[in-house]
Amino acid sequence: MNQLKQRGVWEILYLIWMAVIPLTSSIIVGYIGFHEALQIQNWPISSLTIFWISSIFILGLGFFPTSFFALFCGYIWGFNSILPIFVTYTLASLLGYFVAKIIKGEKILTFLESKNKVNKVLKNVNRNSIHWVFLIRLSPVFPFAITTALLAYLKVNLKSFIVGGALGMLPRSLFAIWAGSQAATWQKLLENPDSISLQNIFTLALFLLSGFGMFYLIRKETLTQLNP
Repeated sequence: MNQLKQRGVWEILYLIWMAVIPLTSSIIVGYIGFHEALQIQNWPISSLTIFWISSIFILGLGFFPTSFFALFCGYIWGFNSILPIFVTYTLASLLGYFVAKIIKGEKILTFLESKNKVNKVLKNVNRNSIHWVFLIRLSPVFPFAITTALLAYLKVNLKSFIVGGALGMLPRSLFAIWAGSQAATWQKLLENPDSISLQNIFTLALFLLSGFGMFYLIRKETLTQLNP
């Protein structure tokens, strides 16, 4: 019994970590980006390799928010960062997924399944997992690391996780890269991140699309499965 309680505490602490740490790291990286942008742009291949490999672990373990990361890379390298960001996100997702698998999340899952309405939604997620993963990744509301852990706790199959996640992250990442590349200065972007009105419209559109998609999945229980 004590072991189960202890496991439950670690599961909750892991999710809290995923929520708190990215906020702190954003402030630090924002400061570095403001003062070191030119130096970063001229990094040699060896430094870039270390940066991208490190980013897999930083994002996968919840040290940094993915949208801010894409914004930062867009400001530094523009659209040249698209491919490395896509690869980094995919590998970071897998890392977070397998770490969460080790933690298991049994106590959290048991608690959620005890709530009848929530349990129905969880079953819906498992039946239509590729749809849910796509919509969760598409929405700017859901934190990358936390949702990765929860999807692993729910035992979403790996193919659905990879395919749905890659498709869902692509549009929001592309837009974040574009928004970063359009910033005249990093300082201006940090002081007024909503200065680009199109960004607000696009973010709202993704939020609404994701929300309506989830509502549709919940309402249409007999939706044909498309899980790979």
